[in-house]
Amino acid sequence: MIEVHADAVVEQLGEPECESLLAITNFGRIGFCDERGPMILPVNYVIVDGEIVFRTDATTVLTNVSMKSVAFEIDGWESASVAWSVVARGHALEVTRALGAEYDDLRSAHIPVFAPGAKSHWFAMDVESISGRRITTEVTAVG
Repeated sequence: MIEVHADAVVEQLGEPECESLLAITNFGRIGFCDERGPMILPVNYVIVDGEIVFRTDATTVLTNVSMKSVAFEIDGWESASVAWSVVARGHALEVTRALGAEYDDLRSAHIPVFAPGAKSHWFAMDVESISGRRITTEVTAVG
């Protein structure tokens, strides 16, 4: 069992650090609204020219929802007592069949895939704002 003390320190992260954290991992969550309300889906991703690029399978709900206002979130641990979270807001486009060198570059990005199935639908999220925080707390093992 672990007991976490209430004397946590919350540090707001600047944009450069948030962008660096986005670049060091490849698993996040895309948030959007569908006909039933807010929804979050896990995705693997990479950063290409400042855009968050991810792939999903052909049956994804994302092909049928507005991506004009989306959020993307990642989080992680630096140690047992230090955690961080980054949230990006913006809009996304499905670029599966988009024409042009820019879209060819996006679709050529290597995105590690953990879930089974063909990930044939490509999306690119344009980040309009990004914020993050780091939480540091004293952790005492009890038990």
